[in-house]
Amino acid sequence: MINKSIRRYSLNEFVEVVKSDEKRYELIDGNIHMMASPSVRHYMISKFISDAFETYFKDKKCEVFMGMVDVFLFKKNINKCRNCYVPDLFVVCDKSKIKNRGIYGAPDLVVEVISESTRRNDLITKLNGYMRYGVREYWTVDDKTNSVAVHSNMHDATQYKYDVYSFGDIVKSVIFDLYLDFSKFVFEYGVNYNDTV
Repeated sequence: MINKSIRRYSLNEFVEVVKSDEKRYELIDGNIHMMASPSVRHYMISKFISDAFETYFKDKKCEVFMGMVDVFLFKKNINKCRNCYVPDLFVVCDKSKIKNRGIYGAPDLVVEVISESTRRNDLITKLNGYMRYGVREYWTVDDKTNSVAVHSNMHDATQYKYDVYSFGDIVKSVIFDLYLDFSKFVFEYGVNYNDTV
């Protein structure tokens, strides 16, 4: 059983605590957070972006990862790491960061599809963490507002940039020559999936 006390966990403690649990967890600033299962719409949005990224990055030096891979964020020493995120989608161009256990260091681009249970973490806590540890571009895809926010950080606070697009717009990456027409998602998958129970 995970102790949800105020104490903060190291990476090694986190791995030990969650290893026998079938649920998925993230370590955010030393705090353990359980991950919720994605909705169908969450999955469809992730798949739409993943398919576009796979096409764009084919035959390029960068690798695209979709979910279920741990990303360890730290400054210099992995032994002092207190952050193990599991982004919905991300791109890594420095292949030396790719290890069997996960990604050791900041990906170049990260995408999180916002869920109600993760809204605060994705829009505030993880945004700050990604920017602090060197992620150059972070997309938050908000199903509730049908919008995509693109945060970019070129390792200089004066170069922080923030752009917001609707699901009817073409979203442009800041660090890659990558354009994603979200109107195709609306056309192909519709806007809402209603539960009928």
